[in-house]
Amino acid sequence: MIENLKDFSRFLAPELPSAVQMVGETIDGTDFFLSRDSSDVLSLEYIRSGGGTLEINGQILHPKAGDVFLLTFGSRHTYYADPEDPWRKYFASFDGPVARQIIESYLPADTYLFPRCNVEAYFREIVEMCLDDSIPFYEKADRSTLTLLKICMYIRNQSVLQNQDLADKIRSRLDFYVEHPFSLDVLCKDFNYSKNHLIHVFREKFGITPYQYYCNAKIETAKRYLQDSAMRIGEISDLLAFSDRQYFASCFKREVGCSPREYRNRVRKG
Repeated sequence: MIENLKDFSRFLAPELPSAVQMVGETIDGTDFFLSRDSSDVLSLEYIRSGGGTLEINGQILHPKAGDVFLLTFGSRHTYYADPEDPWRKYFASFDGPVARQIIESYLPADTYLFPRCNVEAYFREIVEMCLDDSIPFYEKADRSTLTLLKICMYIRNQSVLQNQDLADKIRSRLDFYVEHPFSLDVLCKDFNYSKNHLIHVFREKFGITPYQYYCNAKIETAKRYLQDSAMRIGEISDLLAFSDRQYFASCFKREVGCSPREYRNRVRKG
């Protein structure tokens, strides 16, 4: 059963690099069954609740709540809902070379199920925006493509994180915190480990403590801003969450051997 559906096929044109073709929110009944010998759609579907089965290109998969599954052009697939607990889902189909390139560039080949993806808000954004008749189609095409990119980036990043060991996950999190205030207590909360364990695991792989890495990363980022931007030193200090400009200058000089202003003058003259 389809709750909301919008078909934009009539608006598609060769000059559009990427466009949303169809979106909707469905509650699949107990008799839901769909089969294609050679798919003419490129579609991502987010499972809000329920379960079911997807058979695609020889793989048998069981998407459930929180999962995303992908239907690709030319794929042979059949999918159907669990009669005891049928799917409720969002879906968005796309057309155009840029949409296909996004999928091919960010999602692994021959992979059609992406479990535990926190992207419901992105799918809801696409559906609600596309159902709004006050928004012209060209704007829907552009905005939905940007959201498709966000979804695929999230899925790729999740896949990378799943393949990382704890030390690499800590490093990724520290890189995120470079422009934010930080303490080891934050890491402990993020990973549910003690400070001693996190420090040991990180130092064993990278030779320094997490806090030392964090401080080094802030200084390296500051060096890039000093060299490649016109930002004032105080602005860089604020951006990198130093308590004040004097503390920033002190930390910078201790690590680099000169003040931020001296460093900027030196690299720009060189």
